[in-house]
Amino acid sequence: MVKDFEAATSDLLTVTTPCQFDTFEKGIYAHLIARPSKRLAKALTVSREVLVLFSNFPDQQPRTVEFAARVGSRHKGRIESKVILIVHGDRHGNEKLTLWGTERGLVVLPLYAEDLPNGQGLERAFAAQLYSHDPFDITGPVSSDNQFYGRRAESLDLARKLQIGQVRSAFGIRKIGKTSVLNRIVGDIRTHFECVCIMLDCSRDDISRLSAEGLLSSIAAAVDRAAVNSDKYGVVEGLSEAPDLAAAAQRLHSSVAACPHPIVVLLDEVDYITPSSPTAAHWKEDFNPFWRNLRSIYQEISRQGGHFSIFIAGVSSRWFSVESVAGVENAALSFVPEEFLSPLAREATIAMLRALGNAAGLKFDPAAADLIASTSCDIPYWSRKACSFIHRRVRVEDRPTQVTRAAAEVELAAFVEEEGAALAQVALTHLFRVYPELEPVVFAIGSGSTIGISPKLRSILQRYGVVARTGSQLSGTMMHAGLELYRETLVAHRARATPPATEPTETSSSHAIATGRPLNEWAEELAVVNRRRNLLEVRLRQVALNFLRYDSLQAGKTDGIRPRVLAALPSQRRPSLEHFTAEALLEKFTWLELIGLVKKEWSLFERLFGDKETLQRNAELVNARYDAHAKDADGADLALYRRSLSFFEDAIARIQ
Repeated sequence: MVKDFEAATSDLLTVTTPCQFDTFEKGIYAHLIARPSKRLAKALTVSREVLVLFSNFPDQQPRTVEFAARVGSRHKGRIESKVILIVHGDRHGNEKLTLWGTERGLVVLPLYAEDLPNGQGLERAFAAQLYSHDPFDITGPVSSDNQFYGRRAESLDLARKLQIGQVRSAFGIRKIGKTSVLNRIVGDIRTHFECVCIMLDCSRDDISRLSAEGLLSSIAAAVDRAAVNSDKYGVVEGLSEAPDLAAAAQRLHSSVAACPHPIVVLLDEVDYITPSSPTAAHWKEDFNPFWRNLRSIYQEISRQGGHFSIFIAGVSSRWFSVESVAGVENAALSFVPEEFLSPLAREATIAMLRALGNAAGLKFDPAAADLIASTSCDIPYWSRKACSFIHRRVRVEDRPTQVTRAAAEVELAAFVEEEGAALAQVALTHLFRVYPELEPVVFAIGSGSTIGISPKLRSILQRYGVVARTGSQLSGTMMHAGLELYRETLVAHRARATPPATEPTETSSSHAIATGRPLNEWAEELAVVNRRRNLLEVRLRQVALNFLRYDSLQAGKTDGIRPRVLAALPSQRRPSLEHFTAEALLEKFTWLELIGLVKKEWSLFERLFGDKETLQRNAELVNARYDAHAKDADGADLALYRRSLSFFEDAIARIQ
């Protein structure tokens, strides 16, 4: 198997670490490391070497992917951490291995061994797997060079400024790419400059709960650790005990002054340690003391000829631009510059979409790419999500294929309704929570009124990318749809008159949006699956109603379909619902009761769904509602949930 693979891939891969054999759970596996050709690396969107695992078992099991992940961890930093090629002997193994890889957050490219004898056959196998992979669907920050678009020069310039002792910032709407830029800055500093980098994630519970003195002391401890580490990198950990404010400030000053290298402290998600913090109310009082002392240390180190730099990333610039906080002069004013990470330039967005599209066999023509960029407001995460939606709706068998503007218009309309509006709603919800002065301005501009709007607030909204560069309208279709959905949610919440929670206990997308609770890292994904699920239920009700009506007409039945609908309900539910029409009855069905109707009338639905067991399994996953339990959600959960949603969506799409 190994020799056949090496022979078949001689033009695609260069073996850099020869084949080795390992035993795992009583099974023998072989593996090697190879460098992809430029053509294959571009198609895979990878920049490093890749792991190739061999398993000749005729019935593959999850342990194959588990072992591949373990081998990959041995070579962390050298090979692509998320892409693994698996050559196997299971005729039905491709789908299983792909699914198990998804559950572990990996892109597994499985190749059935019998496809190996010739390069042409292997190319086809690669193509099928590659085009099945979604290069657009990245939920977290990007770090690899081939995934970082449009901001390389900007990030390197910030790195240069930071290594000589400047204070810089990057404020921007949620998912604009702040953490990606921060990660890039860290990489550039560590590659090109002799600096100690201190990473401070303010969203962590052990950080945001700290007092001003506790945070200053914790930063000092991280500086002390990083100064003696060979990689000159440290992460701030929340200390359980802290000295008083003066002692903590003195400790940080001493730690910075003693370090032989320039120090760069990078604060990500800074909103969590401001007076608008969603998790720590004490920062209303601790904001000024923290920044007053940090500013004093910075200035003193500068006077001594040292280099102490600070980089701040977050959503709201508000607390760094107001003159006072809690009646006291704002210590951060004129210290932290009000700098924004705005949407990508249009040409950068188009370049990103076309490059990623090529990897998926989707050739976006210039007009189509421009429309996608315009619809998504040039926000890279939104643009990628729009293309991911298109990717899911184009058959692999039809690729490579040209995506025209006309085709993009149809798909984008569906995307905005099913996913895009929810994504934009989450972003606006978060923005209005941390910068409430912007909400009435956005509503006014959204309704076409710009009279009496503060030029400063309008400029800030332009820099956020919420408002177009003209300043007179919202920036794109998604922003309009997101604002409308936000308005609807706000109206519904007020109608229910539900008192807002004072202490957040969960971060479900819909609940967080309604109550103002903090939005976790999965907020966008959860909002999207929630909206897809709701739309799916509406469509399945309509399909069921139409199928029953058609069947009744074909059979010449005169008693209508109401008795059949009622009969699908549990017996204890029927008496209270007997007086409803069939249409009204279906509106009362829960999701699983709706599935029960489909199963009871299986002769009508079998051709649509294929297999009862598959239907039931996917229905139960959809019913699990990961959107309602965000704290328990992870990448694997959401991947399975989305797969189940797609099962139903694809089935219904075939008849529409």
